[in-house]
Amino acid sequence: MYHQTLKDMKEEIAHTLSKIVLPQKPAILKKFDSLKAGESMVIVNEHNPILLYYQLLADRGNTFDWEYLEKGQDHWRVKITRISPYTPEPTVGDLAARDFRMARVFQQLGIDYCCNGKKTVEESCLQAGVEPQKIWEHYQNAAKEAGEEAHDFRKWKAGFLANYILNTYHSYVKENTSSLYGQALELTEQEGPHQAAYQALAVRLKHFFAYLKDHLQREEQELYPLISTLMAAGKRKRRMVVPIVPPVKNRVKALEEEHALLGEELKRFRALTREYAIPAQSCNKCETFYNRLQAFENDLIQHIHLENNILFPKVIAAENELSNSTPFR
Repeated sequence: MYHQTLKDMKEEIAHTLSKIVLPQKPAILKKFDSLKAGESMVIVNEHNPILLYYQLLADRGNTFDWEYLEKGQDHWRVKITRISPYTPEPTVGDLAARDFRMARVFQQLGIDYCCNGKKTVEESCLQAGVEPQKIWEHYQNAAKEAGEEAHDFRKWKAGFLANYILNTYHSYVKENTSSLYGQALELTEQEGPHQAAYQALAVRLKHFFAYLKDHLQREEQELYPLISTLMAAGKRKRRMVVPIVPPVKNRVKALEEEHALLGEELKRFRALTREYAIPAQSCNKCETFYNRLQAFENDLIQHIHLENNILFPKVIAAENELSNSTPFR
């Protein structure tokens, strides 16, 4: 089914490429294959050639960088740069990092792109019980409805992105957990058919928020200061003579495992609330609480996505570069 989906994509993209000013797809692929790592080519099209992006991703994997040079109603220019290493199948985390609309599609279909973002599309669809074709159908609708993303986080430096996550997402968690738990406790005091469900949800929230608080504290005390150290060393172009122990990649792995546990707990919240459906004959307090809890989940998903799929790879790459470079003289 996955290969059939790629076949359908190729047919649709072949039609789209018919308007490209440069040679047709075989020639474009041939030109791309002739590029060395770091070299680029530019294509011109009458409309957004986003389907070409996914065709390249399907045919060549994560071996290129895609940069819009010009966007217009009838004139688009895109710079395609060849990168290495070669990764035959893109992960859902990589797709979400490259295009925020794809992240929305994954969330709509129940595909975990943040806590389990290292899985391929085929693996993720199998786990979620989703036909891969559904992804591209939903994406076409999302591409028509959504505008441009406010930020291209992949282009941000690791230090700047880390500060953004701390000031935006860590702060949001700290500002909302106490009041959310307070609202949950208020619901448990109401007698009625939903009281048992409210009580079960409140108990899980209490443990979840405590674990999340400890997790954020470990990040802020054990990882984020090291990010500042790595970025400062990079600016000074100095090799790390004394390695970080344990290595950043080991710390990241432990944090990613904790993110996976947080993701599993979010699934339990959705199950307990029946996907945040407001219970019949419930009060306004319940509706307000469910809406806030769903907003909290959406924020946490974006939070983990930025760390797992964008920040952590940048930090590991910086550590590797500083560890392997020659000393600055």
